[in-house]
Amino acid sequence: MPVTSVDVPDDLLDRAMRTLGATTKREAIVVSLEAVVQRGEQLAAIEALAAMPHLADLADPEIRAQARR
Repeated sequence: MPVTSVDVPDDLLDRAMRTLGATTKREAIVVSLEAVVQRGEQLAAIEALAAMPHLADLADPEIRAQARR
């Protein structure tokens, strides 16, 4: 695996480590990158679902309210 050097602000990395419960800087960076990728994939999936015509009623607030009951 190639080594990549990046200048990351110490305070931001410290906050990320505390938030994630990471014990190493590498762990904090890897977990953060995985979260960003996962979020992008989730948004793409949501957009794909929203584009499906047979699911258009999911945008209807009344139908959504009834589904929550």
